[in-house]
Amino acid sequence: MPLSRLSSMLLITLAMALPLPADALDEPTLKALYLYNFVQFVTWPQEASGDTTNSNTLRLCIVGGDPGGRIGALNGRPVRRMRIQIQQEDKTAPLGKCHVVYLPAGNDSTLARLIETTHGLPVLVVSEGEAAAPLGAAISVFEGRERKLEFDINLSAARNARLQISSRLLQLARRVY
Repeated sequence: MPLSRLSSMLLITLAMALPLPADALDEPTLKALYLYNFVQFVTWPQEASGDTTNSNTLRLCIVGGDPGGRIGALNGRPVRRMRIQIQQEDKTAPLGKCHVVYLPAGNDSTLARLIETTHGLPVLVVSEGEAAAPLGAAISVFEGRERKLEFDINLSAARNARLQISSRLLQLARRVY
């Protein structure tokens, strides 16, 4: 899959974050790199973790599995003054303690419930599929034109979650709602 603007501009930084061979940039790897990059450019409110004893952890919850197994490689990676902690969650699990909820493709029926249960909570919902952002996910990742990986941002959803998304990331989005 060809690289999009985000991958081209930030690939060096992202590749340094994950120990991957140069030929490992398949679609699951690119999605993991995108996800890692997204959390670099999002700011959560101070009370976001709900757990003041572990404020140095950014909880990234995967709902419905990790296709390709690449997102798990983000576990322990630094994000500003925090480290990513990957948690595999069931589709019915409470997600309020997550900073990021990632929903892989093929879980469209779960998306509406996720958006409903995280509404108003400082949780960044990232889902695969072009329709995810218009349906209420803060970020949707999908294969766009020319088989390039692209993303849209639902700024209204991010604001409802009291998240701040960097203008640099907004500029790289295909569409901002």
